[in-house]
Amino acid sequence: MDVAALTSAIDELASVDPVELADPDTVATLWRARVRLDAALSAVLAAFQDSGAFGEDGSRSAAAWSAAHCHLSPREARRSVRLGHTMAQMPMFAAAYRAGDLSASHLEVAAAGLAPRCVEAFGRDEAMLVAQARALSFADFSRAMAYWVQLADPEGTEERDAEVRARRDVSLAQSVFGTWMGQMTLDPIAGTIVSSELT
Repeated sequence: MDVAALTSAIDELASVDPVELADPDTVATLWRARVRLDAALSAVLAAFQDSGAFGEDGSRSAAAWSAAHCHLSPREARRSVRLGHTMAQMPMFAAAYRAGDLSASHLEVAAAGLAPRCVEAFGRDEAMLVAQARALSFADFSRAMAYWVQLADPEGTEERDAEVRARRDVSLAQSVFGTWMGQMTLDPIAGTIVSSELT
């Protein structure tokens, strides 16, 4: 593939006055193109990780190499590599991602279905879940996926809920000026109660 042609096309796009592109159809097309490029990059990064070619300069992973050579945050680089490997485990979601129909965030939500006790059901239901991801808003799909995980792995859901509850934490401290500052980490039920009371 001539990657230089892609670079040239991006250069041409960057040279256009943004006002000329600020219409609904063009914005939607650009978003879709970006998602497709992200999907292709993640797949390449996963292959880069598997090949070991990243280690020629002493880097320990494809993510570390990308962070060092491409001026990325380590977190962003790790996310892209992880998504590439995730794509290999969910072919229907990956196809929708490569087509620009779904985002990386959709795959991250759907990855809950790759838990050991869910994976068989996920293989059975992946087409249905992809259809829901395409039809629903992202927030609604996230809720639908969480509900699917509850049905596919009720024991695991209880364990995860217990872990979330165990991580509850509240800190409150007074500054030198007398102002009180705090932070809370709450499970969904406790968080809803506290939010309602504060409101």
